[in-house]
Amino acid sequence: MTDVFKIGLTLPGTALTALTVKVPRPRATFIPAVSSKTAASGLVIDSGFPVITWSWGFLTRTQRDQLRQFCSTASSLVYIRTTINDSADSWATYLAYMVWPKPEPREATRRINFVVNFTSCIYQYASEPA
Repeated sequence: MTDVFKIGLTLPGTALTALTVKVPRPRATFIPAVSSKTAASGLVIDSGFPVITWSWGFLTRTQRDQLRQFCSTASSLVYIRTTINDSADSWATYLAYMVWPKPEPREATRRINFVVNFTSCIYQYASEPA
């Protein structure tokens, strides 16, 4: 099944819903380039690597701790499988820096409006290898 969010330190990664503590599907945002510039002609030119964001309305403490195992410092290199928002909502796998959120808004024992950014995303492949 290729329409599943995955994360891992190696390929092919593990589905978020198959982790020891299941993590729900995030809302994913895909930005194809980190910046855009407008040339004198009016042509817009993208530059830089893609940026991907995964966000949740809230995560429980144990779900947050499960994700933290992939990023024990401010950022860590991980593989992710995510939507890339093409016309067919395609899926692709990237090698990226997972950037841990600062601060982590809390409400009782859960983290609210939890957002993880993936930067310097390097495309690996679109479909799962056989």
